[in-house]
Amino acid sequence: MNVNVSKLEAIDLKKLVNTTTKKVFDTMLSMELKYFKSDFDIKDFPPKTDGMRLVGSISLVGLVVVNVSIHVNALFGRIITAAMQDVEPISITDGDVSDAVAELTNMIGGNLKSFFCDTGLDCKSSVPSVTSGHDFKITNKGWNKREILAFRYQLHNILVDVRIKKRNNIISGGNSSMKEIKKINMEEFITKTTCDVFKMMLSMDLRAFEPYPCRIDKEQRIVGAVCFAGAIVGCINIQVSHEFSRIMTVAMLGMDEIEDEAVDDVVGELSNMIGGSLKSKFCDTGMPCELSIPTVTSGKDFKIESMGWTRHECYAFQNSDGHLTYVEIFIKPGN
Repeated sequence: MNVNVSKLEAIDLKKLVNTTTKKVFDTMLSMELKYFKSDFDIKDFPPKTDGMRLVGSISLVGLVVVNVSIHVNALFGRIITAAMQDVEPISITDGDVSDAVAELTNMIGGNLKSFFCDTGLDCKSSVPSVTSGHDFKITNKGWNKREILAFRYQLHNILVDVRIKKRNNIISGGNSSMKEIKKINMEEFITKTTCDVFKMMLSMDLRAFEPYPCRIDKEQRIVGAVCFAGAIVGCINIQVSHEFSRIMTVAMLGMDEIEDEAVDDVVGELSNMIGGSLKSKFCDTGMPCELSIPTVTSGKDFKIESMGWTRHECYAFQNSDGHLTYVEIFIKPGN
């Protein structure tokens, strides 16, 4: 395994991201990007922007775990979409923009995946997702290498953020189909797993809550998510209000004074535990897969869309004080 570690450390990540991003924009959009900035202060990233922005994300998991995200504002998103579809920007819908940003993220991630596999660091891709809105922050924890590069096309900017983590496992064997996926009683499994995790980690009793809405509206909220890839591909997230996330953090850490970073850690860990249980379930049924690094998104005005899934489930739970937790899963058969 030391050979794989040395391979990872030898990668010039900045050069790789620079070359890959420019190649995708040139080949797919006939856009010549100019690299103009890097070495951001991590504390200042992402930079605050006015108006709506979109973040496309995809994970690669295997002998290496990679999180790739691209950041654009709504105007550049429309220009990218128009170039991809060869139409005028005025005819573009918001749904078209999300699809285009997801596809662009998928292409950049796919090129990086090919590089890592050719280097002997085999990995597979998750489904891409797009987060859009006016007020949100995304954090990832546990990476070993990171590069954030900024590019410009005419007067428009795009940021590409790539994070890498060493991993000692490789996905092998197994396959899946919708027939196999449908055999899993997802509601029963997610309900038991979520209730068990909250009881064990937070000493909280949850009960299933109906109806099953899929998001908390009109208040500060936080979403923890992990992706998985292999014989089965997808993502799972848990969503709670900002108020409940702080109550959860106090319950887990036993502290009265908590920082936002601690809240992110707790929500990320809970999503990782629920996702890890689901991963084990898939592996036990002959569909091996691996998990990505947890991602935590917080804010008041945003939505997260996972793309390309064939099965989507959303479940709601309530604790004794009336606080809600939503668990959402998107899956499809792997390649």
